[in-house]
Amino acid sequence: MNDDLVRLTIEALGVDGDGVARRRGETWFVPGTAPGDVVEALAEASDRAAERSGGRGGRRGRVLRIVTASPHRVPAPCAAAGGCGGCDWGHLAPDERLRWKLRLVRETLGLGDEPAVESIPSPGGGRRVARLAVGRDREGAIVGFRAERSSRVVSGVSCPALEPEAAEAVSVLGNDRAVLAEWLKAGGEELWLLSDVDRRIHLAAARAEAPAGGRRSGGPRAAGPSTQEVLERLRAALPGALRPSGEPCVEAADGGPALRVPPGGFVQGSRAVGLELARIVAEAAGPTPGLTLELYAGSGHLTVALLRGVEELVAVEADGESARALGENLARRAVAGAKAVRGDATSMLRTLARPPALVVADPPRAGLEAAAYELVRHRPPRVILVSCDLRALGRDVRVLLREGYAVERVALCDMFPATHHVEVVTLFTVTEASHSGRGAGRKPVGG
Repeated sequence: MNDDLVRLTIEALGVDGDGVARRRGETWFVPGTAPGDVVEALAEASDRAAERSGGRGGRRGRVLRIVTASPHRVPAPCAAAGGCGGCDWGHLAPDERLRWKLRLVRETLGLGDEPAVESIPSPGGGRRVARLAVGRDREGAIVGFRAERSSRVVSGVSCPALEPEAAEAVSVLGNDRAVLAEWLKAGGEELWLLSDVDRRIHLAAARAEAPAGGRRSGGPRAAGPSTQEVLERLRAALPGALRPSGEPCVEAADGGPALRVPPGGFVQGSRAVGLELARIVAEAAGPTPGLTLELYAGSGHLTVALLRGVEELVAVEADGESARALGENLARRAVAGAKAVRGDATSMLRTLARPPALVVADPPRAGLEAAAYELVRHRPPRVILVSCDLRALGRDVRVLLREGYAVERVALCDMFPATHHVEVVTLFTVTEASHSGRGAGRKPVGG
């Protein structure tokens, strides 16, 4: 047998979604597999495997043949399965997906038997926001989704993970190749699509980094329409029932006026699970006298949910457009003791004049990073952390546990059920022993 061709038995799933196997003392990561699969896989070149393993060590393989299928396998959810990089756990039975997500959350937090991890399921077919890639095939310009770890665009397939209105909009856009070609010619890259509070479709240029394996054009563009002009033409192609009448607005977790969000800004992927997430955060916060500091507040999705229970609230957001929307959303509620501040989380914590009673943070995928060390310096009695990446959560948790915090409550919000991605709400409290001295009485959660 070719040395690069191996037979592997998948034993587990990893935090990055890949199947995990062990062979001759080595750990293998194999995407698109399920626990119980026996597969023939081709080893990737060592340099490429190291790049794709995210610093995990071990080796990476690509499935050539499933020798024995896991009993947890189900039929592919759509025709793009295996090509589109979206639903990487679509081949797993729903109960198996949830079981592994709960297990990985517990392992990341170092939990024993307590506390139990709450689970908020997704209704399915409920993703309201999408990042669309625009590219070319042999017939011209196309719109769709990126292939796994690639700049290639997968198009022409209706996405079952989207809300019906959003899926229809993607299909309509795909039929307008001429305008998509103009978008590329004008220097446009990815598109941001949002189904708003009225299920009307908003389009904007995505706040995109260069796609994996792709590159940005560095040369001068040919004269032509601006991206804004082309966007207007793309919007006009949508059926009247899908065209918005104003700026993007989404449901507010406090039941008040809809929240304004900037075009291209952050919005939770599922409207139903997003509202549940905000409810859990507000419930975990409870009545809080003193200062509540919210970091990475975005346009105020969690902010408005917190208003009823806290005495004083400072909501911090670094992005200028999102910070303006946050300020407007708070102003429409006219709540005394609440204000929006534009600023960086780490800098805000460094210059904070008085210790907060509660810190709520919903950082981007990279997690708190340096802000974690500034946060624990203030030693707030409670911290609520919303995490969308288990690796980042693991790093942040280690900092908090080292400084005498313990996990009191955990909720898994299954925002994207057919993927390995999670949204985790964790409430941390300072242990009694750690109040008497910095670092005293530190112990692992569940110990």
